[in-house]
Amino acid sequence: MQRLLEDEPGFVLGYLRQQLPFLRRAMQRSIGPMLEQSIPVRRGATPAQLVDVLLHVLVSNFVVPDRDPEAPAGR
Repeated sequence: MQRLLEDEPGFVLGYLRQQLPFLRRAMQRSIGPMLEQSIPVRRGATPAQLVDVLLHVLVSNFVVPDRDPEAPAGR
């Protein structure tokens, strides 16, 4: 997938944009109920807002991957 992103970034970004509504709905169905009990929701955020943040992190990680995927988290 990274090679495709490097060779055809417009295609990949267009596809991701097209799929975002589907991904958002799927994430809301799968983790939305769990997010209802989270601290951010108890402090005023909505599950939909948290799903949007998580979705953006997921897509960002795909578009701009870690330079060293074998490195421990936080390094």
